[in-house]
Amino acid sequence: MKPISYEQIENALNRCQNYLKNAKKYILISSDKKIYIQDIYYLEVLHNTTTLYTCHQDYKVNYPLNKILDDIHDSHFTRIHKSFAVHLKYVKYIKDNQVILMNGICLNIGRKYIRILKENYWTYLTSREE
Repeated sequence: MKPISYEQIENALNRCQNYLKNAKKYILISSDKKIYIQDIYYLEVLHNTTTLYTCHQDYKVNYPLNKILDDIHDSHFTRIHKSFAVHLKYVKYIKDNQVILMNGICLNIGRKYIRILKENYWTYLTSREE
């Protein structure tokens, strides 16, 4: 609605800048294969092997989950269990102690992660709508 304030324009430009900055981020899983962060639904670790579940296919890498999350360094990823981290973009909803993703996958939430997940998801949803 007119008139548009300077603050509204600034907020819109900041969101665009953040989107473009995050849109190009990727992880190198081999010398010739990179996975874009925005394509990862969730991460699952078993021992030191982490599986990256993406829109295209699944990839296994021999790194602990913490190292991958540190490398990604993206606020849209949230740890939900000692074995799982999800990309908030793909969360459809949270029900009781489970996260349901857009692709229908249902993941359990660890008790110690439920509060921070809900806070991060709320922050993600409200920042998207501004």
